[in-house]
Amino acid sequence: EFLEMIHVIYASHKKNTDDSVDFILKLGDRFQIKTLLDLAEDYLISSSALESSQKLLLSDKYRLIKLQDHCLNQLETVSKVKGIKRALEYDDLSETTKVALLEKMFKLTPD
Repeated sequence: EFLEMIHVIYASHKKNTDDSVDFILKLGDRFQIKTLLDLAEDYLISSSALESSQKLLLSDKYRLIKLQDHCLNQLETVSKVKGIKRALEYDDLSETTKVALLEKMFKLTPD
């Protein structure tokens, strides 16, 4: 894992994958390497096939604001917001993120 981190930092040809992004985030957070966190966040926004609930959990856990905004913007219907609530990851979300989901629900609900 450490070698993978070094490759991501120093070698432009080594890219994040769905398999590597979680430990890249862990290492970036542990060693406070903003570049790693930014690269992983950009990957999750543009390329990842992970579910929205998984991405939202990662954004919450590693304080990835751009990713959280991206995830919330992808929730275009009340049904999609409810889908996040039914996901296994929902219980692990912070209260702040749950409030953001509730606010999104209010925005999508007609008066």
